[in-house]
Amino acid sequence: MSEIELKGFRVNCDTGETEEIEDVSRIITKQQEFAIAAHKEAKANKEHCKRNSNKLGGFVFMRTLNPKKKISAQTLGRLAYLSVYMDYDNNRLMRGYKPIYKQELSKLLKIPQSTVNDFLKETQASEYLRIDEYGYIYLSDFFFKGKSKIRKKIQLFIDPIKSLYDRITIENQKSGRKSRNQSIKHFGYVIQLVPHVNKEWNIICHNPDERDIIKVLPMSIYEICHLLKVSPSHSDKLVNSLMSISFIAKQSGGEQALCNFIKDRASGKYRMIINPDVLYMGVHSTEVKGYAQFFPVKYPDN
Repeated sequence: MSEIELKGFRVNCDTGETEEIEDVSRIITKQQEFAIAAHKEAKANKEHCKRNSNKLGGFVFMRTLNPKKKISAQTLGRLAYLSVYMDYDNNRLMRGYKPIYKQELSKLLKIPQSTVNDFLKETQASEYLRIDEYGYIYLSDFFFKGKSKIRKKIQLFIDPIKSLYDRITIENQKSGRKSRNQSIKHFGYVIQLVPHVNKEWNIICHNPDERDIIKVLPMSIYEICHLLKVSPSHSDKLVNSLMSISFIAKQSGGEQALCNFIKDRASGKYRMIINPDVLYMGVHSTEVKGYAQFFPVKYPDN
């Protein structure tokens, strides 16, 4: 298709159609208009994501590939929490400008020293964490912060994860035992599912790169149980436990759940959706929240 401009009009040479234009000094084609519109949309999305990230306290990256070395769900959940304390570019754990040392982990993770010892044994053996001769703690590049060319990644947002972890550990301390509903293990389950999180809709699915929600292929609850090595007979308990994990949203002061399960009207099957304020890599978090009914918290039965 070719076009010419004459005194404020664009003329399509193929169809003869004319279109009035405001700026006769700029002669652009339809393809250029589409490119300009796409650039403006991308820029607006980038600015929106930056504002949203700032509201959530910033973020760290996590790889979305399945880890080569398997670790327990509770250990992965604790690693995800520690990742929000990483320094830029070197993965050293820091609080402000001060390094975090081994002897501080019990207080930071809010667990007994015996549990810390088990955690360190597992993470060091699997090379997810190392401690150097000065006592500095470093996480592996499975988590990272700063610029990187790695494409398979997702953002973990700092303030919601801190709030979520604090609420889990406080609930555990109140119960005097491992809580069945507010367990770090269940947070770890969600982190284990990250390779299957849809980039735009945060649905646990078979095609995480698909951005058209109509074409997204959600995993069933039974498929999710299989991935997590949880018996399907315990699926109801798993769903209730995951929906009871919550955090406080600083910008609103309200409580939100880590995830929700939405029934699809057409198929009657449930879709698991993770809260984009906790982890996300798309650009339409508001739409995700609306689709997931704004992540209501399911409180455990007394």
